[in-house]
Amino acid sequence: MNLLPYFASIPYRGGIGICPLSALAMTEQAAANANSLCPGAQSVAVILFPYLVRDTVPRNLSLYACGADYHQVVADALRPVCQTLTRDFPAYHFVPLADASPIPEVQAAWISGAGILGKNGLIFDRTYGSFVFIGTVLTNAPADPTPSSRRVCPNCGACRRACPLGALHEDGTVDVSRCLSDLTQSKQPLTPEQEQALQRHPLIWGCDLCSEVCPLNRDVPETPNPAFRDSRVTRLSRTDVDGMTRRQFHERHPDRAFTWRGPKPILRNLKLHGE
Repeated sequence: MNLLPYFASIPYRGGIGICPLSALAMTEQAAANANSLCPGAQSVAVILFPYLVRDTVPRNLSLYACGADYHQVVADALRPVCQTLTRDFPAYHFVPLADASPIPEVQAAWISGAGILGKNGLIFDRTYGSFVFIGTVLTNAPADPTPSSRRVCPNCGACRRACPLGALHEDGTVDVSRCLSDLTQSKQPLTPEQEQALQRHPLIWGCDLCSEVCPLNRDVPETPNPAFRDSRVTRLSRTDVDGMTRRQFHERHPDRAFTWRGPKPILRNLKLHGE
């Protein structure tokens, strides 16, 4: 069953690919979760969504967090095509997923041929580089898999050298306890070493260092998607978060990915910066 033209019709997308779930390294629990979402699930379609915008104003938020919340943007893009697929193939299920998924998304994007696997643990679109979000569609339809080159990055080591805490390993694994992106979002107590790293880090949410130094990202085009281009929030200050409840923070910044942990991690990071 050729489902590729349906996914090719999605606007503002990057690479696409389809692979069988059997090709993925999934735990027994992950496989069970996938089956509960889509009974008889046997394939996953992967769609990459570019988000890069080169801001000309000062920024203390990661590039991915400055535009609209990607969870909602990706879900909104996938939902119509899943509705069309359900209409055309009523015997099968098509379940759109964005981030909160039992699917190992980066691996699926690589094996399906949607992108190139980087040593920083990210997937690289052939046009837009690693500045992409991953959306998936789980299905029990007998979907034709797309050819996979299983390309990997050239392993130049630039990302490993740029990572201040050495979170990136040569085998492509990432030590999240040493990843600045994870540390900026953590609610757990930080070690003195971690606090010092965040003090030196220019961002209070997320990290772009390994992507910014990568040769594969050199001169990649910006996203054409207005959801990521318009109404950007590039910087937060103490007045944006101080004294706010989680609900108030969400209400002040609706539809933003940086609100999911509430205001406390961001306030802590601002204090570490002396702001």
